[in-house]
Amino acid sequence: MTKQYLSFSLVCLLWAAIASCSATPTRLALPWQPDHLTDLAYRVNAVVGPDGRKALMVDVAVSQEHGPLPNPLFLRINSNWAGQTDLGADLDDLMAWSPDGTPLEAHLEDGVARVEHSGISSASLRYRVAPQTERLTAESRFRPISNRRTLVADGRHLFLWPESEAFEEADWSVLLASGDWFSTHSASPHQTEFEGHARTDLWDSSWLEGRHLDVGGVIAGRSIRLAVDPDSRLDTATLLTQISRVVAAAERDFGPTPEPHTSVIVLRRADQPDEFTGSGRRGGFVLELGDHAPIGSPDLAVLVAHEHLHRYIGLSMRFDDWDAMWTMWFREGVVSYLAAGLAYRASSTDAEQVLRTLSEAASGYLANPNNNRPLSEWSVSEYWSNLEMRRLAYEKGTLLAAWLDVALREHGPTLAQFVAEFYASHQGETIDSTVINEALQEALGRD
Repeated sequence: MTKQYLSFSLVCLLWAAIASCSATPTRLALPWQPDHLTDLAYRVNAVVGPDGRKALMVDVAVSQEHGPLPNPLFLRINSNWAGQTDLGADLDDLMAWSPDGTPLEAHLEDGVARVEHSGISSASLRYRVAPQTERLTAESRFRPISNRRTLVADGRHLFLWPESEAFEEADWSVLLASGDWFSTHSASPHQTEFEGHARTDLWDSSWLEGRHLDVGGVIAGRSIRLAVDPDSRLDTATLLTQISRVVAAAERDFGPTPEPHTSVIVLRRADQPDEFTGSGRRGGFVLELGDHAPIGSPDLAVLVAHEHLHRYIGLSMRFDDWDAMWTMWFREGVVSYLAAGLAYRASSTDAEQVLRTLSEAASGYLANPNNNRPLSEWSVSEYWSNLEMRRLAYEKGTLLAAWLDVALREHGPTLAQFVAEFYASHQGETIDSTVINEALQEALGRD
């Protein structure tokens, strides 16, 4: 076993080196200061664009109770589709108007809509998002889940928030139904069964479509809850145990989670009974599981560990959008490698799982048609529209993580220890590739 691991690590070292506007909106009473905007509402509709592709039409309504709106009014409109941030290519048909329907002058400048007006206290805005990448528009069921400051359609993000520090720091929630207006919602009593908009804050500002069962409680001193489709045939007791072990192991390795609880939304993939996948979210994560998903298996343990680690790397410690393609190896590849080890330390897998993770990454890397093409040769839009290229970040990043783990041990810390210290230093910050590279160079003893 030891010889296999060392031999494989050396191989990894070599591989890594290759290396409609008339509707009345629901008011959103957000906890802002009196000198900031007090109300915001918006709705999202799935539409078909002139080119025949699906897109999202977003309507926004803002108002100020104490006097007129700021003039000009600035609204940040940052569309992020699977990491794609080319606003110029994604966003079309930006329009604005006053309450009586008079058009207002609106321009988009670096992701911020600038609206000129004559002292009105409310305004409406509309724009259409047609992502260049087909990843969202081709696959999305447009069953949305919403998070604080984040709208999520099947795991792909659309961010929209006012240009205001008070807003960015506010603890607010949004309820979203495709085609309907949605509004904030205050805390509600715990329910064992719930549906619609009434039971959201328990799930960290996420809106769940249809009825769901609330399962879980305090497990080994940690609050862990599941929102599960009542028609699901999953073994929730085993799943809760698996999640609790991963959460405990992550606390030992990386410290407490950003939130004191873990809430997991379990969506049912009735049409794909053997499939299982997931995505990160604040306060926990989302699992999409078929009825035959291998609950309690090593593979599911690694998936749980991967999505849970994103609470540290990717949500609490965020990554700049402008160079997202340059940090994807770290936030996905390194996370994949660490997830295999975390699942092992959680007693949910055996040591062979780490080797299987590396073996799968190596096989995928060698078979990837883009493995010899430098990242610098790719444009942003080309990169995010190429699934094989994005997969390469997982594969190559996992192998590079294995090499880093070996190299860092020569200077003291393991890769997990390095990431724990890096997270502790940058928790709540937005970092870029330069910050990562400088920290690694220092840890490796290089100038």
